[in-house]
Amino acid sequence: MRMPHKHLNLQPRSRRTRGWLTLIWLYGVSALLGCTALPPAVEKTPLSPPNATLLFVTVEVTRVFTREVVVTATLEPTLIPTVSAPPTPGIAQEALAPIAPIVISALRDKDLTTLAQFVQPEVGITFSPYPSSGGAPLTFTPAQVEQLLQDQTKYLWGHYDGSGLPMELTFEEYYPRYIYNRDFANPNEVVYNGGGLGYGNYPYQSLPTPSATVAWVEYVVEKEGDFAEGLIVVFQKEGETWYVTQIIHDGWTI
Repeated sequence: MRMPHKHLNLQPRSRRTRGWLTLIWLYGVSALLGCTALPPAVEKTPLSPPNATLLFVTVEVTRVFTREVVVTATLEPTLIPTVSAPPTPGIAQEALAPIAPIVISALRDKDLTTLAQFVQPEVGITFSPYPSSGGAPLTFTPAQVEQLLQDQTKYLWGHYDGSGLPMELTFEEYYPRYIYNRDFANPNEVVYNGGGLGYGNYPYQSLPTPSATVAWVEYVVEKEGDFAEGLIVVFQKEGETWYVTQIIHDGWTI
């Protein structure tokens, strides 16, 4: 026969005594449950999956005054901004293969109507006589590009390297000297995302930083008894379309 539990009268005489008895009772229960701490514990553990998205697993342990421990786990996805690596020369070549030959052929034929179709409408296209040219290179919209050979305006393209004199030329005068002064459509070498030929007295300030949306191709033509020269065509990707944003002449400047 089971004997009934004898209820003890644990009513303390003071509030301080009541507090101590409560604390002792709580620690006793926590010891039975195997708990190491009384308050609910929240642990936030980061996970690093292969897709570079950081997931935080929040585990909340609720300890109750019974023999069960309730564990609640939630996933908190936190997106980490990823930085796209610059395209390798092979990737840049593959990306520009469908359009770069069309652009260089249009330059060979002075077909500015075709060239204008590849110019980004908002950014426009910039022409630089040297990779190292400072200042503010001239930029034209697609509509302006189509009319440049008929435009008799003498533009300031920069300053001649060496003399420092202003380079004031019409586009028709500029073209055979700083765009198509050699047969770049039949190059000795084609370089993607290269560093240029290394001529000039200054760093290559006109070349942008390569990225997932910026790449360029340089057509290099060698000439016996003379320095090699190159034409750099810079492309920028908008959505799924690559546009021409810069045409830079690369050659000996003095």
